[in-house]
Amino acid sequence: MAFLFKPKASDEQLKKVIKRTIIIVGTTAMIVALNVQSVYTLWFLASDLVYCILFPQLTMALFYKNANLYGSLSGLIIAVFLRIGGGEPAFGLPHFLPYERDQIQKAS
Repeated sequence: MAFLFKPKASDEQLKKVIKRTIIIVGTTAMIVALNVQSVYTLWFLASDLVYCILFPQLTMALFYKNANLYGSLSGLIIAVFLRIGGGEPAFGLPHFLPYERDQIQKAS
């Protein structure tokens, strides 16, 4: 990802970025694992994130010849926004995008 912002980055700069990214992702994963009460919830969350966010990117990368890095990153950002917009009960995140399932649940 560093080559997007600084294409001529040296190996040392790339190593620093990789180390920092590993620390950030590892810390985030640890916080998520400590705050969720059930392994089943973690499994469900991981599978939900993969199918909602990563699977469309993989499909486009494999079967669409014009797919590129910028399209993939913009798709990732939009997918994360839409997924978080639906809320996540495991983290207590309320939804801020009204999806049809919310209206169906209110009617029941």
